Order: sequence, then structure tokens, then C-alpha cells
Amino acid sequence: MAATFDIRKSAVTLGLIFSICMLVWDLLVAVGGSGFVNWVMEEHFISTPLATAPFSLLTLIMGFIRAFIIGGIIGAGFAYVYDKV
Repeated sequence: MAATFDIRKSAVTLGLIFSICMLVWDLLVAVGGSGFVNWVMEEHFISTPLATAPFSLLTLIMGFIRAFIIGGIIGAGFAYVYDKV
């Protein structure tokens, strides 16, 4: 019997991983502000004239939800394709 992935569990797991990563990033930006973002960009040899917007709890929540949905779609798609192949 071949191994299979549960599509629902895969979607929730990857959705949680994506949303937790987004939450950590948002909290680092909230605590460190634009100084932290500038430091990360400089570490990757990126120079940009953009500024960080002020922290907003609504933006954090929406980003968390979007990351969960995108991760869920990718996780479900991966499990579906894996089970079909």
C-alpha cells in the first residue's frame, strides 16, 4: 500500500507554518521598526528607498489570515498531487 497524505491535515499544517512565520516577521517589525527591516535588506545586499508603515494590528491579523490561506492552498495542492502520482 502506497503512502498517502491527508489533504485536510496537509493544508492546515502548511497553513499554520506560513502564518506563524508571518506572525514572527510582523512582531519583529513591530518591535524593531524600520531599523530591523533595513538591517535585513542590507544583509541581502538590497538597498531600497522604501519606508516601513506604522504598525497596525489589523494589518497583522489580515497578513496572518492571508498566509494561512495561501499555505493551506499550497499544502492541499501538494497532498493532492502527491496522492495522484
